[in-house]
This record gives sequence, C-alpha cells and structure tokens, in this order.
Amino acid sequence: MAMRQDAGGFTLVEVMISLAVMLILLMAAIPMTISWSNSAKQRDAAGLLQQGLSRAKALALRNPGAVGAGMPSAALCLSGGTLSVLRLARDVTFSCTPEADEDVQWSAVIPSAASITIGGEDFQCLALDNRGLPVTVSGCVETSTGTFNVIVGSEDSLDVTLI
Repeated sequence: MAMRQDAGGFTLVEVMISLAVMLILLMAAIPMTISWSNSAKQRDAAGLLQQGLSRAKALALRNPGAVGAGMPSAALCLSGGTLSVLRLARDVTFSCTPEADEDVQWSAVIPSAASITIGGEDFQCLALDNRGLPVTVSGCVETSTGTFNVIVGSEDSLDVTLI
C-alpha cells in the first residue's frame, strides 16, 4: 500500500493573493514616502535659509568692512544651490560673486529639489546695511520686510520671515 505524502508549500492562489496584498501596500507607501522626503528637504532648506539670514544680519551689524550708512555691509546670496553669507567692504561694487575666499563667511548647500522665492520671484540675494536692514541693490530683493517661500515638490509653501 502506497502512502500519500502531502506536499508542503503554498498554492498558486495563496501566492497570488499575498503578492496582490503586498502590491497594494507598496502602492500606498510610495506617495507617503515621497511626501515625507519632500517635507524633510523643505524643512532643511527653510532651516538653512533662516540660519543664513541670521548670520548675514549679525555680520552686517558687526560691519567688519566699515561700510557707511545706507550701503550694503553683508549679503545673503543663493547661487547654484548654495546659500552664502558675504562680507562686503567699503568702496567695493556689490556682487554676489566674492572677491576673495575670505569674503565668504558662511555657506551651505540647500537640497536640490528646493526653491526659494520672495514676492513671487526667485530669490537670488539680499543685501543688508550696517543696521541689519535690507538695502536696495541691483539684482537683490528690494524689501524692508517680507516672507521667503520655500517650496519642494507639491508640498505647501513653508514661510520664513525676514525680520
């Protein structure tokens, strides 16, 4: 008499149901992961922007270049995805391109997916006078107060206030 052996394992139906459940879970997880990643990049960029604004204002108030009233003594520039705080000197034409390496007081790379705008326009630079107040310089933000908008992907804008 031959003994019948039960084959251990899963049936084709069980395997297909398991794969379908895993696929549904994966499809739900992808958008949440993308949103989480974008939100983290946005918070990173906003934090770096706030740090850059604070450092630029502190540098402008210290006024190491002995710049006169109403003239820019420090600047926060965004170029090629890098935020930089620049020390400006008296009698030097303003440019977001530093004259020498020692002019760059701080820099940080913002996440590549992030964009920074103010008043609906892309942010490029902000010049501050020796009182820490924004001054009008060609090509820079022309505002005394304002809100920077940090945007990544489809996330809602994260606002950083210029104080």
